Amino acid sequence: MENLNKTPSAVQQPELSYEQAFSKLEMIVGRLESGDTTLDESVTLFQEGMGLAKICADKLAAIEHQISQLLIGDDQTVMEKPFGEQDV
Repeated sequence: MENLNKTPSAVQQPELSYEQAFSKLEMIVGRLESGDTTLDESVTLFQEGMGLAKICADKLAAIEHQISQLLIGDDQTVMEKPFGEQDV
């Protein structure tokens, strides 16, 4: 029996790729912007969109942890620095 207390964002499919989640999010934004939905539909769409936005953000964060930058130091040595790390 399905748990009826779960919000749409809580039952999102985590196996969605970034592209799939982003595409669904774009469709939801389009529907919300059209103004053709009822208040209840808008709330449901908003909750689903928030879940999809979280999936996208989580996938991007995971990818950022895998990416590193190769930098050439003042002494011409090559250094590897994690993506997004600020210079100190």
